[in-house]
Amino acid sequence: MNRSELGLGLWQAGGGFGFWEDQNRKDSLQVLHKAIRSDIIHYDTAQSYGNGTSEQLLGQQCKRFQATKPRNSFFFATKLQSQIPDKVEQLVGKSLRRLCTDYLDLLYLHWPSSGKDPRYMLDAMRKDKRIKYIGVCNFPPALLAQLLKDTALDYFQCPISLLWTRHLSELLHLCKERNIKIVGYSPLGMGLLSGKHSLPPDDARSNLYCYQIPQAYKAFLDLTALLSEIASKHAATATQIALSWSLDQQAQVILTGARNKEQLDTSLMAKELILTEAEKNSLKEAAEILQRQAPAEMDNIFAHQW
Repeated sequence: MNRSELGLGLWQAGGGFGFWEDQNRKDSLQVLHKAIRSDIIHYDTAQSYGNGTSEQLLGQQCKRFQATKPRNSFFFATKLQSQIPDKVEQLVGKSLRRLCTDYLDLLYLHWPSSGKDPRYMLDAMRKDKRIKYIGVCNFPPALLAQLLKDTALDYFQCPISLLWTRHLSELLHLCKERNIKIVGYSPLGMGLLSGKHSLPPDDARSNLYCYQIPQAYKAFLDLTALLSEIASKHAATATQIALSWSLDQQAQVILTGARNKEQLDTSLMAKELILTEAEKNSLKEAAEILQRQAPAEMDNIFAHQW
């Protein structure tokens, strides 16, 4: 079985959009050092994560290891929010300085924007010779299919998570047809698939659909109960089961996040955990019941109106 490569997502290292705003810098450093020493290659960040804090932390820490792990030991992916093509050169330069490098392995256009043609941004990104590959993140299937009629992409990023499976099969099929590599994020459901689902009122995750819609919350609890049941059979944790499921979804890379070294240790151990077909199917069914409780017009886990 070909499983996905495990990469490290660094939203937690910088925070942003109301998530992970209280992250401890020392913990983030320990996560990065553990990842580097564990030979994780793919690192995913964004200019919007902590207004550059995440990029800066990644670049500085990878540079510390340059004696044993040169720049080509790492794959750096970052993202732009901007929809102004004339700003691409300036913004790429900013990311390069923060990441302590002279090239980006991958640059994404982070979200689509209503009324903005993404092709102009992607053309500007493609022309910048400091970028090896380009991609888009969080585009719904119809918009992605329309874009691909006359635009080439190297990568596509979307959730590959039991917390949100809407459009996943369609997106996987579309990218496979066009030979586009897929990177999946949020396999742990932003930590919600651990079974620890009681959140303080100021936690931004409480605004997600699985908390806001009563029927969705019930389906969410059923899913986490199933994860715990399967975990007990494997002497594993619920998060390890959720991550193992995501690693089997035919993406090239699955990004795990971690707020401390112990969480990353847990994810690393999940790479060796193999679920039965019956277990994978039962999890998929529970996840589909959950996502069906979201409004039909909702095309992303954050209910982002693009």
